[in-house]
Amino acid sequence: MLRSDTCELLFNRIYDIAKTDFESANILAKNSLYPQTIYFCSQACEKAAKSVIAMYLIQYEKKTDEEVLKILKSHGHNLLKLAETTTKIFVEYEKGLYVKRGGKETDRLIRTANESIKKIQGRKPDIQDLMAYYAGNVKVLYERLYG
Repeated sequence: MLRSDTCELLFNRIYDIAKTDFESANILAKNSLYPQTIYFCSQACEKAAKSVIAMYLIQYEKKTDEEVLKILKSHGHNLLKLAETTTKIFVEYEKGLYVKRGGKETDRLIRTANESIKKIQGRKPDIQDLMAYYAGNVKVLYERLYG
């Protein structure tokens, strides 16, 4: 059973790859290779999300590296599934802090967070959503490079 020496070891390896992908995207953008830039931005986002999931699973759920890698593999390259999982992690973490500070599971804040998670989980994007997301990413890259 493989276990990281520190809680962040696997997280750091994945995050380092995400940073390299993002650096690659910047180099490609500076050379006007925009489709490749978008690809590497997507890869960077995917790996950054996976690093958050890995850190959570190792640090808070005490999973082994093998268990974490199996879970990450089940997400594949699905950015929507990764966004759903990371959102759930952040919301669950914040809910835990809220309850520790005296809040109740039945408070409106918690109910609203739970409803938001259910909306994200049940959402199936259509082509307009995906095109808007793509256009938004291109706009951000363009503004970053030329704005």
